[in-house]
Amino acid sequence: FDYAFYLSCRELNQLSNSLSVADLIFEYCEILQPIKQEILKVPEKIIFIVDGFDELKFSIDVNEKDMKDNVWEEYPVEITVAKLFQRKVLSEATMVITTRPEAVGMLKNKVKIDRFAEILGFSEEGRKEYFDTYFEDKSQALVAFDFIRKNDILFSMCYIPIICWVVCTVLKQRMDDEGDLTEGLKSATEVFVSYMNIILKHHHCKFGKLDDSLLQKLGALALNGVREQKVLLDEEDLKKVSFCISEVPSSFLNMLLFGKDEDVQTVYNFAHLSFQEFLAALYCARNDNTDEGLTLLQEFFHKEKSHLISTVCFLFGLRNQMIVSKLSLSRTTQMTSKMLDWIKKALSTHDGYMLLQLLYCLYEMHEEDFTKHAMKDVRKLNFHGQLLKKIDCNVINYCVQHCFKVGNLFLFKFPLGRGDNICAIVPEG
Repeated sequence: FDYAFYLSCRELNQLSNSLSVADLIFEYCEILQPIKQEILKVPEKIIFIVDGFDELKFSIDVNEKDMKDNVWEEYPVEITVAKLFQRKVLSEATMVITTRPEAVGMLKNKVKIDRFAEILGFSEEGRKEYFDTYFEDKSQALVAFDFIRKNDILFSMCYIPIICWVVCTVLKQRMDDEGDLTEGLKSATEVFVSYMNIILKHHHCKFGKLDDSLLQKLGALALNGVREQKVLLDEEDLKKVSFCISEVPSSFLNMLLFGKDEDVQTVYNFAHLSFQEFLAALYCARNDNTDEGLTLLQEFFHKEKSHLISTVCFLFGLRNQMIVSKLSLSRTTQMTSKMLDWIKKALSTHDGYMLLQLLYCLYEMHEEDFTKHAMKDVRKLNFHGQLLKKIDCNVINYCVQHCFKVGNLFLFKFPLGRGDNICAIVPEG
């Protein structure tokens, strides 16, 4: 390839004016503007790298009659993006699209995909190397890595570099405080609860106590962003929740400059999308926001907003009794009953990837009685064509152990991979 163009979907979300495909491509490539016609004449020499398709807040489900085969004609941004992604223009160019798994179905329906690849992040060796680098004390590095190596959830989380840093931060604090590594660190929710507590503790002197109202605003900001699929938040987003950025440590929010020349604006984002999703769920789980949690569940189920699944999973994790006690959350019987009704219905209507994520909700919550009631009427689990990793198999195993009626486990076109994967699914005895 002669030219590679990077298109960030979170940045595309910031565009509002009508523009052409050519404008979109060269928006941040001023140096190539004088030769853009020559470049576009040879599309086979171009590669587009589209990052974060799951973060795109508008649909590319656009009527074909609205798309003319012209890279120079201006359209609303959603039509222009759809033209490029659906290969209505520059079809000979190569395109690489990254996305979270929950958006793969939508992508497959609208975009011709020649090949899928799973990005694995840190390998096991890479995770070990990261721990050795993070911990100056090599004995601490050895103890910490040995601990996560025995915890499938934590070990799986650490393939993402920023999450690996969060886990290391939590473990380092535990070691420095001479605390028990095994206490309250068995799920992703517990890791983020511990990380948040570290932030609150160590930024007390600089910012004063981050009071409850400020945490509420932070959670509301996170939830609004999750609902609207916004990772980059602007001043208007902050104003909606009466939020003052100067009151909050950068460990919660980062400040970025977006745009070019005189159009540069200040935007903010959370340290990682997972942290934003956790704070959104925490906001919903707090005593006076339980209706928000139920609304979130209904939005996922009835409006098929698959991008909400990670937040929903954290919401279930925050119903764990130990976490409820630690954070002084409300655990009303009514809320628990409604969440149980919701997941029972969801389990009966989903399969494949989304079914697996629902089982993760139960695993994250890790309450045996709740899981037994949720799985009570489940008669089949269909993972048709789903690539299952070892941690996925462990999650399925946990849920199947609490289900007495599963008669069918569909793994048709299931890549077995290592033998211990399939063994992990089957309960002992």
